[in-house]
Amino acid sequence: MQTGLSGPLPARAAFPRDRQDAYTTAIRNVRSEIHAFFRRYVAPSGLAGAVRVTQRDRETYVDVDDDVPRLPFNRRRPGWKASTASVLLRSDQFPERTATRGIHFNDGKDRGRTLYLRHNPQGERRERSYRGQIVAALSFHIDEDSNAPVLVTNLAIRGDSDEHTALSRAAGGWLMAYLLEVARQDGRPNEVGVEINTQPNKNDFVAIGFRPAPTPAAYAAPYWAFRAP
Repeated sequence: MQTGLSGPLPARAAFPRDRQDAYTTAIRNVRSEIHAFFRRYVAPSGLAGAVRVTQRDRETYVDVDDDVPRLPFNRRRPGWKASTASVLLRSDQFPERTATRGIHFNDGKDRGRTLYLRHNPQGERRERSYRGQIVAALSFHIDEDSNAPVLVTNLAIRGDSDEHTALSRAAGGWLMAYLLEVARQDGRPNEVGVEINTQPNKNDFVAIGFRPAPTPAAYAAPYWAFRAP
């Protein structure tokens, strides 16, 4: 059995077949869904059209706006929206208060330091109960040292059911693709980092694919990194 830092890490979650809609469709293996997103959605044309990085007054501004297609990422109908637009996280869906507080704090900055994936509000009738719900969220840091990778400072993962947690972890991995595009446009290393000892939910980072890595000069050890699969 795969294990996290504080106990077993379930890699698979069996969902009822009659509930395989755009929100919970067959997220049976988190890592494989992250790989599929990079292979089927990111690799063909990239994310340059969805991410805009600009420099103003020596500050880096980030704007993300992208309609992500339904699983398996090759359908025309939208499934989710990735965006830096401000959103309030519900405490009944995101129980890790340290992460949600950190994201809400960073959401007040006008430079685009938070990133959300939400269920697309144009979903089908049978998915109305999910419409507009946040699937995963994070905040990030862009250091003044241009050699420093983009750094995740908070990661909010759904905790209201096993199926929501599995999809949320996969979505957290999908969001890393946008941060890698931020890094590419800003001329930074091709990885996303985290100072892992600052995070209360280390198992979520393990599930997404973060692993120990050499610590950049700008950050504190222990440092973990995510790289495109």
